[in-house]
Amino acid sequence: YVVLVAVKLGTHDYGLLSLGLATLSFLSAFSLLGLDEGILRFVPFYKGKNEKGLLKSTIMTSLKTVLNSSLFLALLLIVFSDFISDKIFNEYELINVLMFIAFVLPFGALSNIFLVSFRAFQKPEYEVVFKELIEKSLRVIITLILISFGFKLIGALIGYTLSVIIMFMLAFTAFNKKIFNIFSKEVQEKDNKKELLNYSLPLMLKNFMWFVIAWTDLLMIGYFKTTSDVGIYNVALPTSNLI
Repeated sequence: YVVLVAVKLGTHDYGLLSLGLATLSFLSAFSLLGLDEGILRFVPFYKGKNEKGLLKSTIMTSLKTVLNSSLFLALLLIVFSDFISDKIFNEYELINVLMFIAFVLPFGALSNIFLVSFRAFQKPEYEVVFKELIEKSLRVIITLILISFGFKLIGALIGYTLSVIIMFMLAFTAFNKKIFNIFSKEVQEKDNKKELLNYSLPLMLKNFMWFVIAWTDLLMIGYFKTTSDVGIYNVALPTSNLI
């Protein structure tokens, strides 16, 4: 994907895309509020005790909380997109990328809840299929098709957005049909919101530290140097990681 997009877009547009994805990663770390860790802790525990009401509450509370937090952060991104683009990165074209990022953020955050829930229910094969195979394959295929029609940066953004939305829909459907129906009226929720949040929120720091390690270099290049430099660096880094 990196090779495809970098070659077709050039360093400047690929730099814009890279800054957008770094912003998405930053916001995703906060929108999850550590609830991915909470799910990994509580779902296996309640599953072992056959507490379906608490299982349902854990997942539904996580989904509702993450939906609200991701929508709030998406709205903030839209409001401050002009400031981020023009004042921080001195790249006004970045505003279009941030609009796409704001739209895809809730879908990506909710997808992460379902993906980690697959793992919590000891069904990691679903996570691998949806995240590593389907979503990434769709991203490459859709992006390649759109770029071949001349859409370039917008094509790459649409390809990324559509792949995340399709992955979310597939994960949502598979989880409810194959793993646990969160909308079943036969299972009544039992309140554990306080316990879940008390455990999860401190772990949000872990997600933030992962972001710092993974993306700070790229963001600092974007701030101090040019968008083209970001594009060059973000081609070299994943290539060296592969080696």
